[in-house]
Amino acid sequence: MKLIPLITTLSIMLTSASLLSAQAADLADIDKVNGSANIASEQHYADISLVNGSINMASNSSAKALTTVNGSINLEDNILIHSANTVNGKIVAGSGLKVAKELTTVNGKINLGANADINGEISTVNGAITLVDSVITGSVTTLNGAITLVDSVVSGNVTNSNGDINLKGNTVIKGDVIYKSRNKIKSWWSWGEDAKPTLHIDNNAIVEGNIILKQAVNLQINNPAMQAKVIDKS
Repeated sequence: MKLIPLITTLSIMLTSASLLSAQAADLADIDKVNGSANIASEQHYADISLVNGSINMASNSSAKALTTVNGSINLEDNILIHSANTVNGKIVAGSGLKVAKELTTVNGKINLGANADINGEISTVNGAITLVDSVITGSVTTLNGAITLVDSVVSGNVTNSNGDINLKGNTVIKGDVIYKSRNKIKSWWSWGEDAKPTLHIDNNAIVEGNIILKQAVNLQINNPAMQAKVIDKS
């Protein structure tokens, strides 16, 4: 894994954001209620805003803000965007994604290919998050779903409630790893009464902040330095 210095990554993202802002003045928007938006390779748009439909971008294309309510956001390789937000849908990307701000959904997973640079948060409520060999300058958060980080750097916190957290390879978390307390109201998503999420940290993975547990968690941590960071508030 290449651990890209964060100052270099920030410079890249700021440059990308500036390019998007400059391009947006001359590029067309897509704004519709029903139907998907399909962006071909090497095509460039300003904002893409949908209500009922997915956003699909082929390799080497770009846009500013991607927004939909009922639909997924599917990005192929080497996509450049300002942000991506949906309510009911997944966000899936190939390799080389560059995002000037955040990636968020409510009901859906977020799955990014290798070498993503995200200059903001990644969050969902009901869905898993998977990142590989990526740099995230914000936090990574879900409520119901697993978080799996492989050879990645996260500058903010990694937070979960009802799902496993797996820190694999040479992953570095510069903030805290936090397990929030569970909602006491039972729902279709609720865990069994005796079920506990699992926090797994590979021997070479590092948490620079603390590991804060506000509920009972199964710990799979062999590194004594990481064990010492556990703060049990359950």
